[in-house]
This record gives sequence, C-alpha cells and structure tokens, in this order.
Amino acid sequence: VAKLITSLVVLKTKPLALNDQGPTITLTPSDVAIYTSYVAEQGSVVPVVAGENISEYQMLQAMLLPSANNIADSLAIWAYGSLENYSVAANTFLAQYGLHDTHVGSDASGYNPSTISTAKDLVELGKLAIHNPVIAQIVAQTSATGIPQTTSIKNVNVLLGTNNINGVKTGNTTQAGGVYVSSSNVVENYKPITIITAYAAAKDL
Repeated sequence: VAKLITSLVVLKTKPLALNDQGPTITLTPSDVAIYTSYVAEQGSVVPVVAGENISEYQMLQAMLLPSANNIADSLAIWAYGSLENYSVAANTFLAQYGLHDTHVGSDASGYNPSTISTAKDLVELGKLAIHNPVIAQIVAQTSATGIPQTTSIKNVNVLLGTNNINGVKTGNTTQAGGVYVSSSNVVENYKPITIITAYAAAKDL
C-alpha cells in the first residue's frame, strides 16, 4: 500500500497525462541487483534485465498491479536519484497533506517495516490516489500486457469488480499483516458517491 505514496510522489515530479506512456527508462545493473535482492527476500517482483527499455506508465503498472517491490524502488530512484532523496520527498509530501501518522522509511516499496501508517491516513491516501486520473486508470485494470520480460501482469486486488470496487491497493508484509485500501462507486439519493475504506491489521494484534 506504500506504493500509493510512491506513485503519487513520482507523478508529482514526473507527471503524466492520461493515456501517455511518458519517458522511456533504460534499466541498469543496479535495477537488476534490486530485483535479485527482493527475490532473495521472497518479495513481490517483476523480472528486469540490464538495458531493458520500459516506460514510466509501464513501471507504474508493474508497481501497482502485481505490486512489484523492485519496480517501486527502481522508479523512485529514477525519479529522485536515490531512495534517500525519495524518502525526503515522500515525507515532505505527506506532511503537506497533514498525514502525520505516516512515515516513509528506507525503501519505496513498503517492504521494509520502517514505513508505517494508520488506517485513517490510508483513507486519505486512497482519496489522493483515486483522484489522480493516471493512478485511478491503472488500479482499475485487472491485467496488463506489453511489460518487458513478462507476457502479462495481473492485479492482485481480487475484489476488483465486486461490489462496485474499482481500486485501490492491497498489501501484505510479515510486520503489517494484511492491509487494503479500497474505492467503490455507489449512488446515494440519486447522487454518485465514491467511498474509500482502509483495513490495516497488524499481525501482532
């Protein structure tokens, strides 16, 4: 779910118009090393190779649909030069929106437990994400093709399309347990309403 922050912060400095693929990013041996590290930690990944060309939009898809940890870090480094710089930008972004119970730690994927949040803040992040047309378009996709090094990627949000759910992001780590931010469109008193919910279940509770 921390990848919602990554997508919002990256798009702040590297904005995309709707349906725009954006700049082409050439991946390096450092990106392969990030991938290898997450494989060793049994994290969620999308395979990459050095010299691979991938668009910003495709990286957002790979990060938000199958929740690739390696792509989150690679995208943040591409946008901000380093994970340290990204962390500073992300925490500044969170402070600007009053999300004081959320902190981005040492990575952009949320896999490291140094990134923390609360259900209340996650609802606010869900609002920001679903109001970004590029993010909203991606998280509503059940799958995507054309991503280099893989035939297709699938959205791990298995509730997508049920009960009017059109997003937003699932998450699961050893420390956090299951975390879910959802968006659904309903009609109340003849008016369309978007409902954002967040579920955060710390595993030790």
